[in-house]
Amino acid sequence: MAAGVSDNVIRVLLLAEKLLAGEMDLSDAALRAYHERTRGPSFTAAHIVVAGRRRAEELLELLRGEPALWERAVLAYSLDRASVPYKGRIGPVPAASELGRTLAAMKPGELALYREGELWHVLRLAEVIPASGQPVEEVKGALKAELAAVELPGRFELLLAGLNRDACVAVNLFASPGSRALLGEDAAVFVNGEAVSVSRLADVLVDEFGGAMIEPYVEQALILQEARRRGLEVSEGELAARAQVIGDQLFQEQAAQREVTPRRLAELLAEAGVSVADYKRDLTRQLVSADDVRATVLAERMVADGVEVTDAQIAQAYEDLRKDRFVVKELSVESAAAAERIYRQVREGMSFDVVGRTEIPEPGVWLSGGLIEVVTSSHPAYPYVSYLREGEVSSVFKSGGRYRIMKVLERHPASEPPPLDVVRSTLEEQVRLQQSRARIRALLVKLKAESDIEIRLD
Repeated sequence: MAAGVSDNVIRVLLLAEKLLAGEMDLSDAALRAYHERTRGPSFTAAHIVVAGRRRAEELLELLRGEPALWERAVLAYSLDRASVPYKGRIGPVPAASELGRTLAAMKPGELALYREGELWHVLRLAEVIPASGQPVEEVKGALKAELAAVELPGRFELLLAGLNRDACVAVNLFASPGSRALLGEDAAVFVNGEAVSVSRLADVLVDEFGGAMIEPYVEQALILQEARRRGLEVSEGELAARAQVIGDQLFQEQAAQREVTPRRLAELLAEAGVSVADYKRDLTRQLVSADDVRATVLAERMVADGVEVTDAQIAQAYEDLRKDRFVVKELSVESAAAAERIYRQVREGMSFDVVGRTEIPEPGVWLSGGLIEVVTSSHPAYPYVSYLREGEVSSVFKSGGRYRIMKVLERHPASEPPPLDVVRSTLEEQVRLQQSRARIRALLVKLKAESDIEIRLD
């Protein structure tokens, strides 16, 4: 079984493939065309995509004179941000394609221009890849399976959309089992009159996500156990105050997703008769676990004695206020393949917090605010977010030995900050939280090493 793919997913995809078999073109002609695209001669190349011919011609002339500037030009100018971490690399490009025909007339290392609608590509040919030499007849079975897999996702989405449109679905999931009594306490949902039980839903969730999602709950249990051992408690007032801070952060995220300022979002809510305070409380209840908040506050208290904020750190934080600043959420992993996977999930609409819980193997991902970071012009990630607007997501880039993705929540242009004594307490708290996060992660590693943990999900 492929890593990260459950039996349920494989079963559904195979059934969908059978349902859609009559709609997919797997004829000999289609297989031969696919064979030509995937096993015929092709090219690897790199490109810089710009919006106008004049800019493309200027770059072409510059790079012909100074080829060493290629990587900087990709970073600064290319509109294909997904290719930036790979120095503009694309491919393989089939020789039979329009772009392939342009590359066929070039020599390795040569530069040329290619027009695609309103966009212009500054191309650099890297390598010519010869045809595989496998006749269609010898690999027809593999070709058919590959082509079906390529065509399936788009058709699958249309199939699901039609089935959802025509289905009668009654959701019966409530926090309290008593609230489910009317339709049956063990019924999670009715689909066209057929019940899916809560226990079946639990089995599917464990099968799909259990291995990835159990770690945050293990870590929370360790924090709560350690808090009991130390006699630490959190008052309801402290939890409410932290929930209010989280609500403010979530409100800013919602504004960024809608590509409006927080002030404009507040105006839109007022026009709709919705209280901003109620909206923030609802966001917090829906998106943040109370256990996450409690465990976060307790963990911060555990490491508080070891956190020291110096005048030099506050001075540096104050100096950063004068620079371009981006408040971002970051996901980082060790492999390029994992980064591409989580990048697709984020681009498809999955929240950073959910992706963090399911895909990031680092301790403390569940911490409230644990994914948030501030990037200024002196930060190594600055070139990758400097062109982004609020709500936009960076391409995958490598920094500090890890592959990273960032989403911009707030963007603050360079300006003169208020006097230091006015913002000192705020800056001190920010620095303290940054140091606390690092110490909490170290604490979690220590608690795991000292604990007897047994996970039974199979």
